[in-house]
Amino acid sequence: KKKYSISYQLFGLDSYFDDLVNLYNKNRFPKVSLFSGDKGIGKLTLTFHFVFNILNRSNTNIYDLQKKRIINKNYIYNQMASNLSDNFFYMENYDNNKVNIEEIRNLKKKLYNSTLNNFPRFVVLDDIENININSANSLLKLIEEPNNTNYFILINNKRNNLLETIKSRSIETKFILNKKQKKIIF
Repeated sequence: KKKYSISYQLFGLDSYFDDLVNLYNKNRFPKVSLFSGDKGIGKLTLTFHFVFNILNRSNTNIYDLQKKRIINKNYIYNQMASNLSDNFFYMENYDNNKVNIEEIRNLKKKLYNSTLNNFPRFVVLDDIENININSANSLLKLIEEPNNTNYFILINNKRNNLLETIKSRSIETKFILNKKQKKIIF
């Protein structure tokens, strides 16, 4: 499994984080979200922080909501960062590392199995704009009728045109940073 790097601190996206948490708390977080914006502005880091916060709600002193900072690495953090969690699935779709149909089928099998902890499950597909048509069609079957505990977060880095069939089944959030926020991140 691929391990990726996530910042312990969330920079410049505090209001987006607060909005996502509020939607989730009110049971209004979409089953299929599309996060669109330029590559490198923190969409994946925001997603990781959001999911980490949700999956660690029963643990205290793990996430600082005021500072938007992961305080302690713990079992769930290590599982997420290593992409070994039963509740967090990350699939990268960048150029030569495209998500194929077999990976979508494996994901489907995992999602149909129940979890031991009854926590929600989050599937994150990065660079969704690079998905091939066969994988997209297989994915559409999953996202058209997600069960109550599965959430899909599709990250569109705007490098290519996104398939309309994917876009039409998602609730899109466009990430735009002002000049002050860009200075913090870059």
